[in-house]
Amino acid sequence: MFRDPLYRQIRQRLCELSDGNLFESCAVDLLSNFYPSIASREGGDDAGLDGSIAREGESSIQLICTTGKAVLENLSKSISSNLKKSGHFHACVFATSQQLTNAKKRSLEKRAQQLGRPLIQIFDQSDFARYLYRNSRWLKELLGLVGDPPVLSLFPISTRPLIDIPPIGRDEDLATITKLRSDFVLVGQPGSGKTHLLLPLRRMQKAASLLTMGS
Repeated sequence: MFRDPLYRQIRQRLCELSDGNLFESCAVDLLSNFYPSIASREGGDDAGLDGSIAREGESSIQLICTTGKAVLENLSKSISSNLKKSGHFHACVFATSQQLTNAKKRSLEKRAQQLGRPLIQIFDQSDFARYLYRNSRWLKELLGLVGDPPVLSLFPISTRPLIDIPPIGRDEDLATITKLRSDFVLVGQPGSGKTHLLLPLRRMQKAASLLTMGS
């Protein structure tokens, strides 16, 4: 996927992004696909609250957004500030334009738990790169990018949620596809799991690219 020029540009611009307010507006808009009741909190004196997600029958969820690299400090300050202002939230969601390792994500979850406000979801650079990939409005407004994805893309045009969990019982199929060294066409009935089968391959390709970049 790193060979996709548009995707690479998106990741690079997200790394360089410094406009926290604009990212906050973008995050609220994009995450409304997952949390329809999400609302932003613009302006100063927000008590560590960049947005809130209303939940029927229970207290709301605190949204924390940041473009800074000090993600752990930002999370801590936002939760602590809201607690001091007597914010009544039972959990929080964290959104960042930075790329986070699994170790950093665990550190964020641990810190939120210590502060008494569990972190139930983390959206990092890789997530926002996917959401922005086919969103021409925010590509232009947030990142200053204009372009179309290539015809052959690992991010299909779909309204279905792409659940990032390994497919069960498809080890033989995955092994066969992994060994291929040429282009191939995956054919099957709608709903048979073609897209889901390719998601682990995308993760493997991403990991291989990162190793190559770091060597």
